[in-house]
Amino acid sequence: MWTFGDFRLDPDRFELTRGANLVPVEPQVVAFLVHLVRHRDRLVLKDEIVDAVWGGRAVSDASISSRVRSARKAVGDDGESQTVIRTVHGRGFRFVAAVDEVGPTPVVEQEPPSKSADQFTGKPSIAVLPFRPLALSPELAVLADAIPHEIIQGLSRLRWLAVIARGSSFRFRQGSPDLDLVATALGARYILSGLIEATASSIV
Repeated sequence: MWTFGDFRLDPDRFELTRGANLVPVEPQVVAFLVHLVRHRDRLVLKDEIVDAVWGGRAVSDASISSRVRSARKAVGDDGESQTVIRTVHGRGFRFVAAVDEVGPTPVVEQEPPSKSADQFTGKPSIAVLPFRPLALSPELAVLADAIPHEIIQGLSRLRWLAVIARGSSFRFRQGSPDLDLVATALGARYILSGLIEATASSIV
């Protein structure tokens, strides 16, 4: 986990916070920030950004610029001052703000709920767990959180379904947890988990 200024960037929870407040940003923006901070000792080339954020898919310069603008806005930076993210035109980007590495925020263990989310809401409930990365490079490992995050966002738009909050379901990221125990702990009827692996030409 890294801190810079008032911000805290957690690559495990895939979250950017300012003080006690979660900064609302797209997963691709978080992936961009994580990659820049992780490699803050050097210039990060555009091709690396495409690999880390888009999995190597062809994207336009406009798409890259859009994520850079969103990242700067999220951390209180702009294209003129560039006090956090510096652009090296035609080549790439560098994270230039002072960064401190800190330990992870302790997770407070919670008692299993006495009632399931189904009973509270009257809706079927689902929890989406972080995917397990198989032999992924650090640059691509962020997708193991980014993809489930996108799934949670999409499922949350379904009014007939109760989706367990990411902060709760992402506590179960280590190893291969017993899904029955996870369902009981979270009060969820359904559990969605998965693996993510990079092949020579794609991510599956």
